[in-house]
Amino acid sequence: MEGSILTNDDTNPTHAFIVNKFGFCQEAYEEYDEAFFEHMVKPFIESNGRMKLRMYDPGKYMRNYLDSRPFAAKSQRIHMIHREAAEAADEMANDSAYKIREMTKDEIEQDAFGLDLAHRYYNSADDALKRANLLAAYSADGEMMGIVYSAGEAFGVCEKDIFVEEQFRGQGIAKALTKAFIQKCSGQHKLVSEDIYENNAASIAVAKAAGAETIGIYDYYNIEKI
Repeated sequence: MEGSILTNDDTNPTHAFIVNKFGFCQEAYEEYDEAFFEHMVKPFIESNGRMKLRMYDPGKYMRNYLDSRPFAAKSQRIHMIHREAAEAADEMANDSAYKIREMTKDEIEQDAFGLDLAHRYYNSADDALKRANLLAAYSADGEMMGIVYSAGEAFGVCEKDIFVEEQFRGQGIAKALTKAFIQKCSGQHKLVSEDIYENNAASIAVAKAAGAETIGIYDYYNIEKI
């Protein structure tokens, strides 16, 4: 995914701050290095006003720092995982009401729902087509109703993102898309994870209905503007 890696030692680092090109940040350290934090990490954050940064579950020192800054908005997210393959993507997926199938390159380039799937987490439509496990639900007349895809993959776990057009919500489409996505990833021997805002009751209910279990709740920061 490209981006920046700051380290406290080029040859034998014990503390790193990683930022991918989409602004997702993570700390990794064997031992905390206060000088590195003060002189490299903080200046990087405070000078990076052009890109929205997102920080997953920061360490104590980073959390204390962000909590004291007006540009860092904290929320909480629930981390869930599907350990088992889903049952068949149930009744409505095979009903005449809609069908679920893989998306084509042309459909990705047409920018479904304005999500910019070709560049949101990937480098091109071809890259997304190869790695995102994209599936979509289509109405009987061919209208795209919703999509599900992997926002990223690490260590054999795909992070699920899903979107259903508002007028089609409440019809079981999100649940069917989720199950179909789990089946697709399971066929590649990959697990599916979900990171959902704690107040998003609808998405949590869909994840649970598709067999997800909660791993934990963590702090999540949007660093909007310096």
